[in-house]
Amino acid sequence: LISDGVQTRGDAFAAASTAAGRGVAIDVLAIEREAVSEGGNDRAGGEEYAEIIARFEGLMAEREYAEMSYQAAQVAFDLARDKANRQSRYLATYIEPTLAERAEFPKRPTIFALVAGVVLLSWAVMVLIFYSIRDRG
Repeated sequence: LISDGVQTRGDAFAAASTAAGRGVAIDVLAIEREAVSEGGNDRAGGEEYAEIIARFEGLMAEREYAEMSYQAAQVAFDLARDKANRQSRYLATYIEPTLAERAEFPKRPTIFALVAGVVLLSWAVMVLIFYSIRDRG
């Protein structure tokens, strides 16, 4: 809603309150113009007016960019959701999962046998080395 202070009908504050109630962001730019004569000529403050209009146009361009970015994000989100829905078809369970009856790992008897074998082999090598040194000495 842009108003230069001259309203022909309606109320800017009521419109702003209604929009704010709906969650619409409102940016208020105060635009003041003073007429020098009846012809409606602006005074030297016309440069300030031009700056305000330029700022407003910049804000409008940012808003349009934000709207396009939001729409692109919505499209990407919808595509990702559709892709996830298509992939979930392949994840259907064919066999219901069950609890294990016995543990497969760690295999304690196998580990114990390996450790005992390594210890026995190490003991045999040390005994052979000991008797070899004793025979030579």
